[in-house]
Amino acid sequence: MKNIKRKILCFLAISLVGLTLMITNSIDEMNSMAFGLGSALLVIGLIKGIQLYKVSKDKEKLKQYEMIQNEERLKFISNKSSSLTWYITLFVQYIAMIVLTIMKQYNYASLISYITSIQVLIYLCSYYVFNKRY
Repeated sequence: MKNIKRKILCFLAISLVGLTLMITNSIDEMNSMAFGLGSALLVIGLIKGIQLYKVSKDKEKLKQYEMIQNEERLKFISNKSSSLTWYITLFVQYIAMIVLTIMKQYNYASLISYITSIQVLIYLCSYYVFNKRY
């Protein structure tokens, strides 16, 4: 039950970020992409939050949900897909840095390199923490 409440709060936070993007875009009229992203985050966050709230109120569905969340196969698939996403993202970022440097877009290449460096730093810190914990 504690896990599902945390997930509900997480999806509500995603909805709040989406709403903030939509409001910011309507005030500044930045671009339609920010409005589209904000509305997508708002809708998906609300739908998943409501869905999990309904599951939390039904004892049988809650028991089934918690059983599925603890299934080893699901954890394995989740870890594998996260790992693959991580490597693909890093590869694409490095390619983008090279292409942007060749095109003499140094500011964008620097921005991507900073983002990539932060990702790698977070990975290393979390790896260190998890390695000590488990």
